[in-house]
Amino acid sequence: MKKVLFAAVLALSALPLVSQASTEISRSHQCELMRVGTISAGGGTINELTEHLASQAQLSGADFFRVTHLSTDKLGYATATLYDNAEGNS
Repeated sequence: MKKVLFAAVLALSALPLVSQASTEISRSHQCELMRVGTISAGGGTINELTEHLASQAQLSGADFFRVTHLSTDKLGYATATLYDNAEGNS
């Protein structure tokens, strides 16, 4: 279990290094932003699920996203909340 948790943290912490229009954010940063929707992804590893969420967030035009649920049981499933800058600045 510790290995899975460590892998999840490692995968999610590496995501901001990837050049993408949507950036994953921390819980404390979400307070400054406007929530604009939710997305989900199914099937895959932690990295594949996170990449799929990032891709969906980018396609939706959201500035940021935060993973709210991540499960690798059986096929894998993840959800995320989408956010935009409250001031309208990208």
